[in-house]
Amino acid sequence: MRKPFEQHLHDLYDAPAKQLVAEYIESCCEVNVEPNPDKYGIDLILKKHDNPIGYAEVEVRQWSPDCPYPTIHVPERKTKFFGDRVLFFALTKDMQHAYWIETKHITEYPIKEVRNRSVASGEMFYDVPTEMFGFVEL
Repeated sequence: MRKPFEQHLHDLYDAPAKQLVAEYIESCCEVNVEPNPDKYGIDLILKKHDNPIGYAEVEVRQWSPDCPYPTIHVPERKTKFFGDRVLFFALTKDMQHAYWIETKHITEYPIKEVRNRSVASGEMFYDVPTEMFGFVEL
């Protein structure tokens, strides 16, 4: 069971969230960040001298201003994007803050079923302690 695609949420959050994360990464890491031309692929490509050196996946969560939970649930369906040079960003609803983690660490945590507003049962998530994420202002 997986969360169905919600076009209205994609239209509202996708482009601005990717742009904010790209600007943040460029300012702190001295790399160029480009949106992935493959709309089904990972969100952002991090480049140095036009060569890919990493990637980032971006989501917006419906909490603000901070994550109110002891763990952050990362969808198991995102595993296809995980790797050594991949970052996962979970932005707050107001897109003022982000929690981030290297995806190679996400798989160290258990997968569990989490009921949510989109899927009453059956969707699986990595249950990662919030303290394992970095926290940044965007």
